[in-house]
Amino acid sequence: MLRIHLYLPCRQVWLQLLLGLAVALLLAGCGRLRPAEPTPTPVTLRYVSGAAQTEVEQELLARFHELHPHITVDRQRFAMAPQRYLTDGPPDVLTIMPGYWLEAAIQAGLVADVSDVWQMADLDQHLPPFLTAMATHGGKQFFLPAGYAWSALYYNRARFEQMGLTPPATWDELLAVADVLQSQGITPFALPGDDAWATSLWFDYLILRLYGADVHQALARGQLPFDDARVRTVLETWQLLFDRGYFLEHPERLSTLESALALVEHGESGLMDATAGMALLGPGALDDLPANFREQLAFAPFPSLDSTIPRAEVLVTLGMVAPMDAPHLPEAMTFLAFLASPEAQATLTQHAGQEFVFAPARTDVDQEALPALVRQGVTLLEGADQAVLPLILQLPNEMASVYGRRLTQFAQAAAQQDGDIDSTLAALEAARQSALTQGLLPEGN
Repeated sequence: MLRIHLYLPCRQVWLQLLLGLAVALLLAGCGRLRPAEPTPTPVTLRYVSGAAQTEVEQELLARFHELHPHITVDRQRFAMAPQRYLTDGPPDVLTIMPGYWLEAAIQAGLVADVSDVWQMADLDQHLPPFLTAMATHGGKQFFLPAGYAWSALYYNRARFEQMGLTPPATWDELLAVADVLQSQGITPFALPGDDAWATSLWFDYLILRLYGADVHQALARGQLPFDDARVRTVLETWQLLFDRGYFLEHPERLSTLESALALVEHGESGLMDATAGMALLGPGALDDLPANFREQLAFAPFPSLDSTIPRAEVLVTLGMVAPMDAPHLPEAMTFLAFLASPEAQATLTQHAGQEFVFAPARTDVDQEALPALVRQGVTLLEGADQAVLPLILQLPNEMASVYGRRLTQFAQAAAQQDGDIDSTLAALEAARQSALTQGLLPEGN
């Protein structure tokens, strides 16, 4: 090597020596030739979510901090309506359920575009189409789903087997099952009449089974009047069940949890005096039900009334948004990317049947790790032609309040054989007209 260097021009020799030295230093791992990476500035994210912090949230936040030590997440409970957080001192990340107010917030530019996070997490390939549709507006994503829950007709599995009953698939079968239950001294249905959300599920499903998702969504957009003949038919069909004495008396005294308890065998616990055969229950209905009671239950899709109508299901999805004016938007996106990751979704899978009865949003989680009830919920939604949000979530606040109140009043009166269809329809249509006048609903028929 020395002889070769002697024959090279002087500049070439020095260049070779310098290059050789640089390579040697780099290979030795010397960092002096590279600028040191700056230590990230500590950041505290304000994350506003539901009631008490759950075990799964604690686990997820701890793992996120391990991955990003410079980011601390300050998890806070809701102290006001979710929509107010977007304008009154926005947090960095907000847990929400999609619906009317989120649509309005997106249109007003109050919610950040999370399409980049969506792409990084490869969610287009690993989310059910109905969740992608609910998160997408104008070709962009503004909502990051964490999980979803379904609505269905619940019943006591052992009781049905003992009585030789199978879950009704059609309306005629529903009436036949109800008659058998009634003949055995069991009231066919429990209705949580103190819960407008749960009560209005009957309206949702009767609309969907009689006329389909397009009519349901036309009501949500204000494009179909509530005094339309089809809406009258929905209430008349519902009232028929009351007229036959199929519902427990005084539904206004029943909570969602009590309606679920009416389905289970609880011995001499004194938890419930009334017994019912079935209950139309939605998301959260089983969350507070003890595990040993929950295991007694199974569910089936709401029966078909017209075989030509594609089957649509009512679901609720829970997830996160980042307000456009979030104080630490880049770090908020980092947090959202973690929550959308397979790792975070795997953690949710481990808790899916414990703290909450829900299905994780990603389809690439270990399905076998989900409890049987949750796997059945996934199958229910996968087999549906369409999925929609409850109508009560898709209406402007004031209109939703009237809608929920009038339907619960109708059900309470119908249980006493005194349901008033005309006044119910008039009140609902008046609320729609008021929302149209205020510009809260799109014009159109």
